[in-house]
Amino acid sequence: MWPIDLAKRRRRRSAPARERADPPILLFGLDHGRQVVGARCERAARAGVGVGMTIAHARALLPQSPEPLLEPHRPDRDDAALAALAAWMLRFSPIAAPSPPGCVLLDIAGCQRAFRGERRIVRLVAESMRRMGLHARIGVAPTYAARAVARFAPEAATIVADNFIRAALENLPLRAIDPEPEAERALLELGVERLGHLFDLPRSSLPGRFGAELLLRMHQALGAAIETLDPVREPDPPRAQRLFDGPTTQTQAVALATRGALEDLCLALRSRERGARRVDVLLARIDAPPVRFAVTLSRPARDPRHLWSLLAPRLERANLGFGVEGVEMVAPALGRLPHEQDE
Repeated sequence: MWPIDLAKRRRRRSAPARERADPPILLFGLDHGRQVVGARCERAARAGVGVGMTIAHARALLPQSPEPLLEPHRPDRDDAALAALAAWMLRFSPIAAPSPPGCVLLDIAGCQRAFRGERRIVRLVAESMRRMGLHARIGVAPTYAARAVARFAPEAATIVADNFIRAALENLPLRAIDPEPEAERALLELGVERLGHLFDLPRSSLPGRFGAELLLRMHQALGAAIETLDPVREPDPPRAQRLFDGPTTQTQAVALATRGALEDLCLALRSRERGARRVDVLLARIDAPPVRFAVTLSRPARDPRHLWSLLAPRLERANLGFGVEGVEMVAPALGRLPHEQDE
């Protein structure tokens, strides 16, 4: 398992100049009528600002100039961005799942051969994150210990071998395995601050004193219990279909149906803010295998008139046989194409 713990940061050309130019950023929420910090940038974190702290306290810790930038905290937008990032990560693994807050889990079992080793995957992902303006902490381990070391290990990238899972976890704080708040407070009152201290306690006494959830979390980190993933899935490619009441050999009827399907396809592309890089057309015939042809574009497009000008010559040369029953159109290759005002 392989998680990536992310913290947003802006690209830096000169760190000292950036420190002077950019104000610290605080995202705030409401707690019993008080404005509290829901998230903060790295600069604010280095100044001692913590999540849950009041905005007034956070302002006192930050320099007066430049003035901190305050914006409402929108956890729903954080979750949506994390899911989008997990979908982007499918290029590195067929199984990727968001794990809030700020973590993406990848199952890279079997992917090492394709990328020539785990270290190269780590290097490629870290470089991709830097180009996107994100700072990634990466952990690689055979179990869900990967999530813990990614979030709390001293190194930015940590690879844990099969026989060293417990050793990699022992010096991490209790919150590395996400215990329930009540159980964490009770353990801290007893002086149990590290996972190594927790591992030394008798397992039989943990459920009765701290709840069964704590024992489950500990077993999942050590690989003794299963934790399921809810992976993101690539959406099905946009498609459109037109069927006839019966087979037809009329070229004009087939052309009208094809153009109608193309307009439906372009509407689906517009709703996704995507353009087609390739359009596949299938003509279902009653007496023979379907006729297939495709148009490949150099850049994304979703203008029906433009696409029809490319498809029409191919359609005119198609062999309709003894009749066509239907037309199906698919856009398997897409590219981002934001909405623009046409007129």
